[in-house]
Amino acid sequence: MILEKYLPILRNSSFFKGLTDEEILSILHCVEATTLSKERDSYIFRAADSTEVMGLVVSGCVLVTCPTACEHHQKLIRNLVSVLANKILILNDKITHIGKRTTREKLLSYLSAESIRHSSLSFDIPFDRQQLADYLCIDRAAMSTEISKLQKEGFIKTNRNHFELTVSNDADSTMKM
Repeated sequence: MILEKYLPILRNSSFFKGLTDEEILSILHCVEATTLSKERDSYIFRAADSTEVMGLVVSGCVLVTCPTACEHHQKLIRNLVSVLANKILILNDKITHIGKRTTREKLLSYLSAESIRHSSLSFDIPFDRQQLADYLCIDRAAMSTEISKLQKEGFIKTNRNHFELTVSNDADSTMKM
């Protein structure tokens, strides 16, 4: 396979981190990977082109701003990268919360993160109860039951989408976030 010669480069790419050469080759086969060589100063895609493929530059470089590298285009690209980075952080947080085993752990993980994000024990969340349950991938009724338990146990106070984390001596010793 012609792609085998690129294995040393691919193996060091963050896209293929932790994969064996055989796994990398299997993936490349599954996605019907091909190589593409271009002349210097030629186009891979133009701005208006649409594509359903992605690429990895293994040698050379690619210019993604306009040919004159206008400052406003560079700002747009920086903004795009910033938006993507923020979305990745949000998804990473969500994975952290829904990766917990129990409804209680998911709720406490989310509420703790929101408290830190707001730098306050008292904060509003951007969800109603159904949206929160959907976000945490849990049953709304089970979540409501757990919220009631957390209130009775003195861990939280809540009114609609407003939450306040409380720290009491009793709660402090048993609360795990």
